[in-house]
Parts: sequence; C-alpha cells; structure tokens
Amino acid sequence: MASGQDLVKIAQAESGTKESGTNNVKYNTWFYGHEVDGSNYPWCAVFVTWCFTKTFGVDKAHQLLKHYPYVYCPTMSGLFKLYANPKRGDIVIFNHNGVFTHTGIVTSVDGDYFTTVEGNTSAGSAVVANGGGVCRKGYYISNLAGTRFCRPDYETAESEEEIMSKEYTELKAEIAK
Repeated sequence: MASGQDLVKIAQAESGTKESGTNNVKYNTWFYGHEVDGSNYPWCAVFVTWCFTKTFGVDKAHQLLKHYPYVYCPTMSGLFKLYANPKRGDIVIFNHNGVFTHTGIVTSVDGDYFTTVEGNTSAGSAVVANGGGVCRKGYYISNLAGTRFCRPDYETAESEEEIMSKEYTELKAEIAK
C-alpha cells in the first residue's frame, strides 16, 4: 500500500516541470482535458491532486483529500484539522491577507524550518502563488503567519478494493459459521 513517503517521492520527482505558456502545464491538461483551456486556471492545488492520484489512485486520493478534486486552496481549510507545525507528507496551505491562496506538499521538517514541493510557483524564498513551475522550496514557520498544515490520514484511508476485499472476507467467514 502506498504511503505519505511515496507521495513525497512522486512530488519531488516533478520538480523542474515548467509551464509552456501561462498555466499551460501537464497537470491542468490532466485535470481539465484538452477541451478546456487550462490556462484560465492556477494549478498549485491541481498539482497536489495529481500527486495524490498518481500515488494512491482516484478512490484513495478522494478519501485522503476529503474531497476530490482539490483544486481551490481556500476550501481545504474547512475539511481538515489545521496544524501550526508540519509533518512530512502534510499539505501546506499558505495564508495571504487572511485567505489561503497557495498550496504544496511538505517534504521535510527540521525544527522551525520546513521544505516543500509546490506547483505553479517559482524558485526563491518567497511564497509565489503563480510562478510557472514545480519547485522545491524552504521556509521558516515563524515567518509565515496564518499558514497551516493539513494532515491526511494515511494510516486509515483504504482503497475501494481494500474495503471490498475485507467485506468479502468477513462475509465468507460469516457464511462458514
């Protein structure tokens, strides 16, 4: 079964992906398809959804993200208990003037410092919510007032196949009694 560690590896492998035109990137094409002009939509949250789907599949990504797809940062804050301190595999939601405007995946934590992989950002030490690429970044929590961390429950989320298999086993055992 895939884990939060696997999610981090998938996200890190995407570092360096660039747009080819404004918001024209494989994650928007994956999500919106070729029929919709993805250049109209920012894609930091679509990147997070893509990473979860690639790692866990649609059903489990739906469970872990608590809704599917996650394409709009402000909605995430109402779905999870929000933490002030991150753990590897958390989803960071960056606060700007009281609104969550950007997101990414936490890849490591060392005291007050944490690193991420973010889509639709740029290199450097500032939070950039529309920067054109997938980048590895690092921040000090103490410098990011209002930023919070969503913690998916990697331990208990099960795929539909796992649930069906357990139900089948339980039913088979019940019939055998």
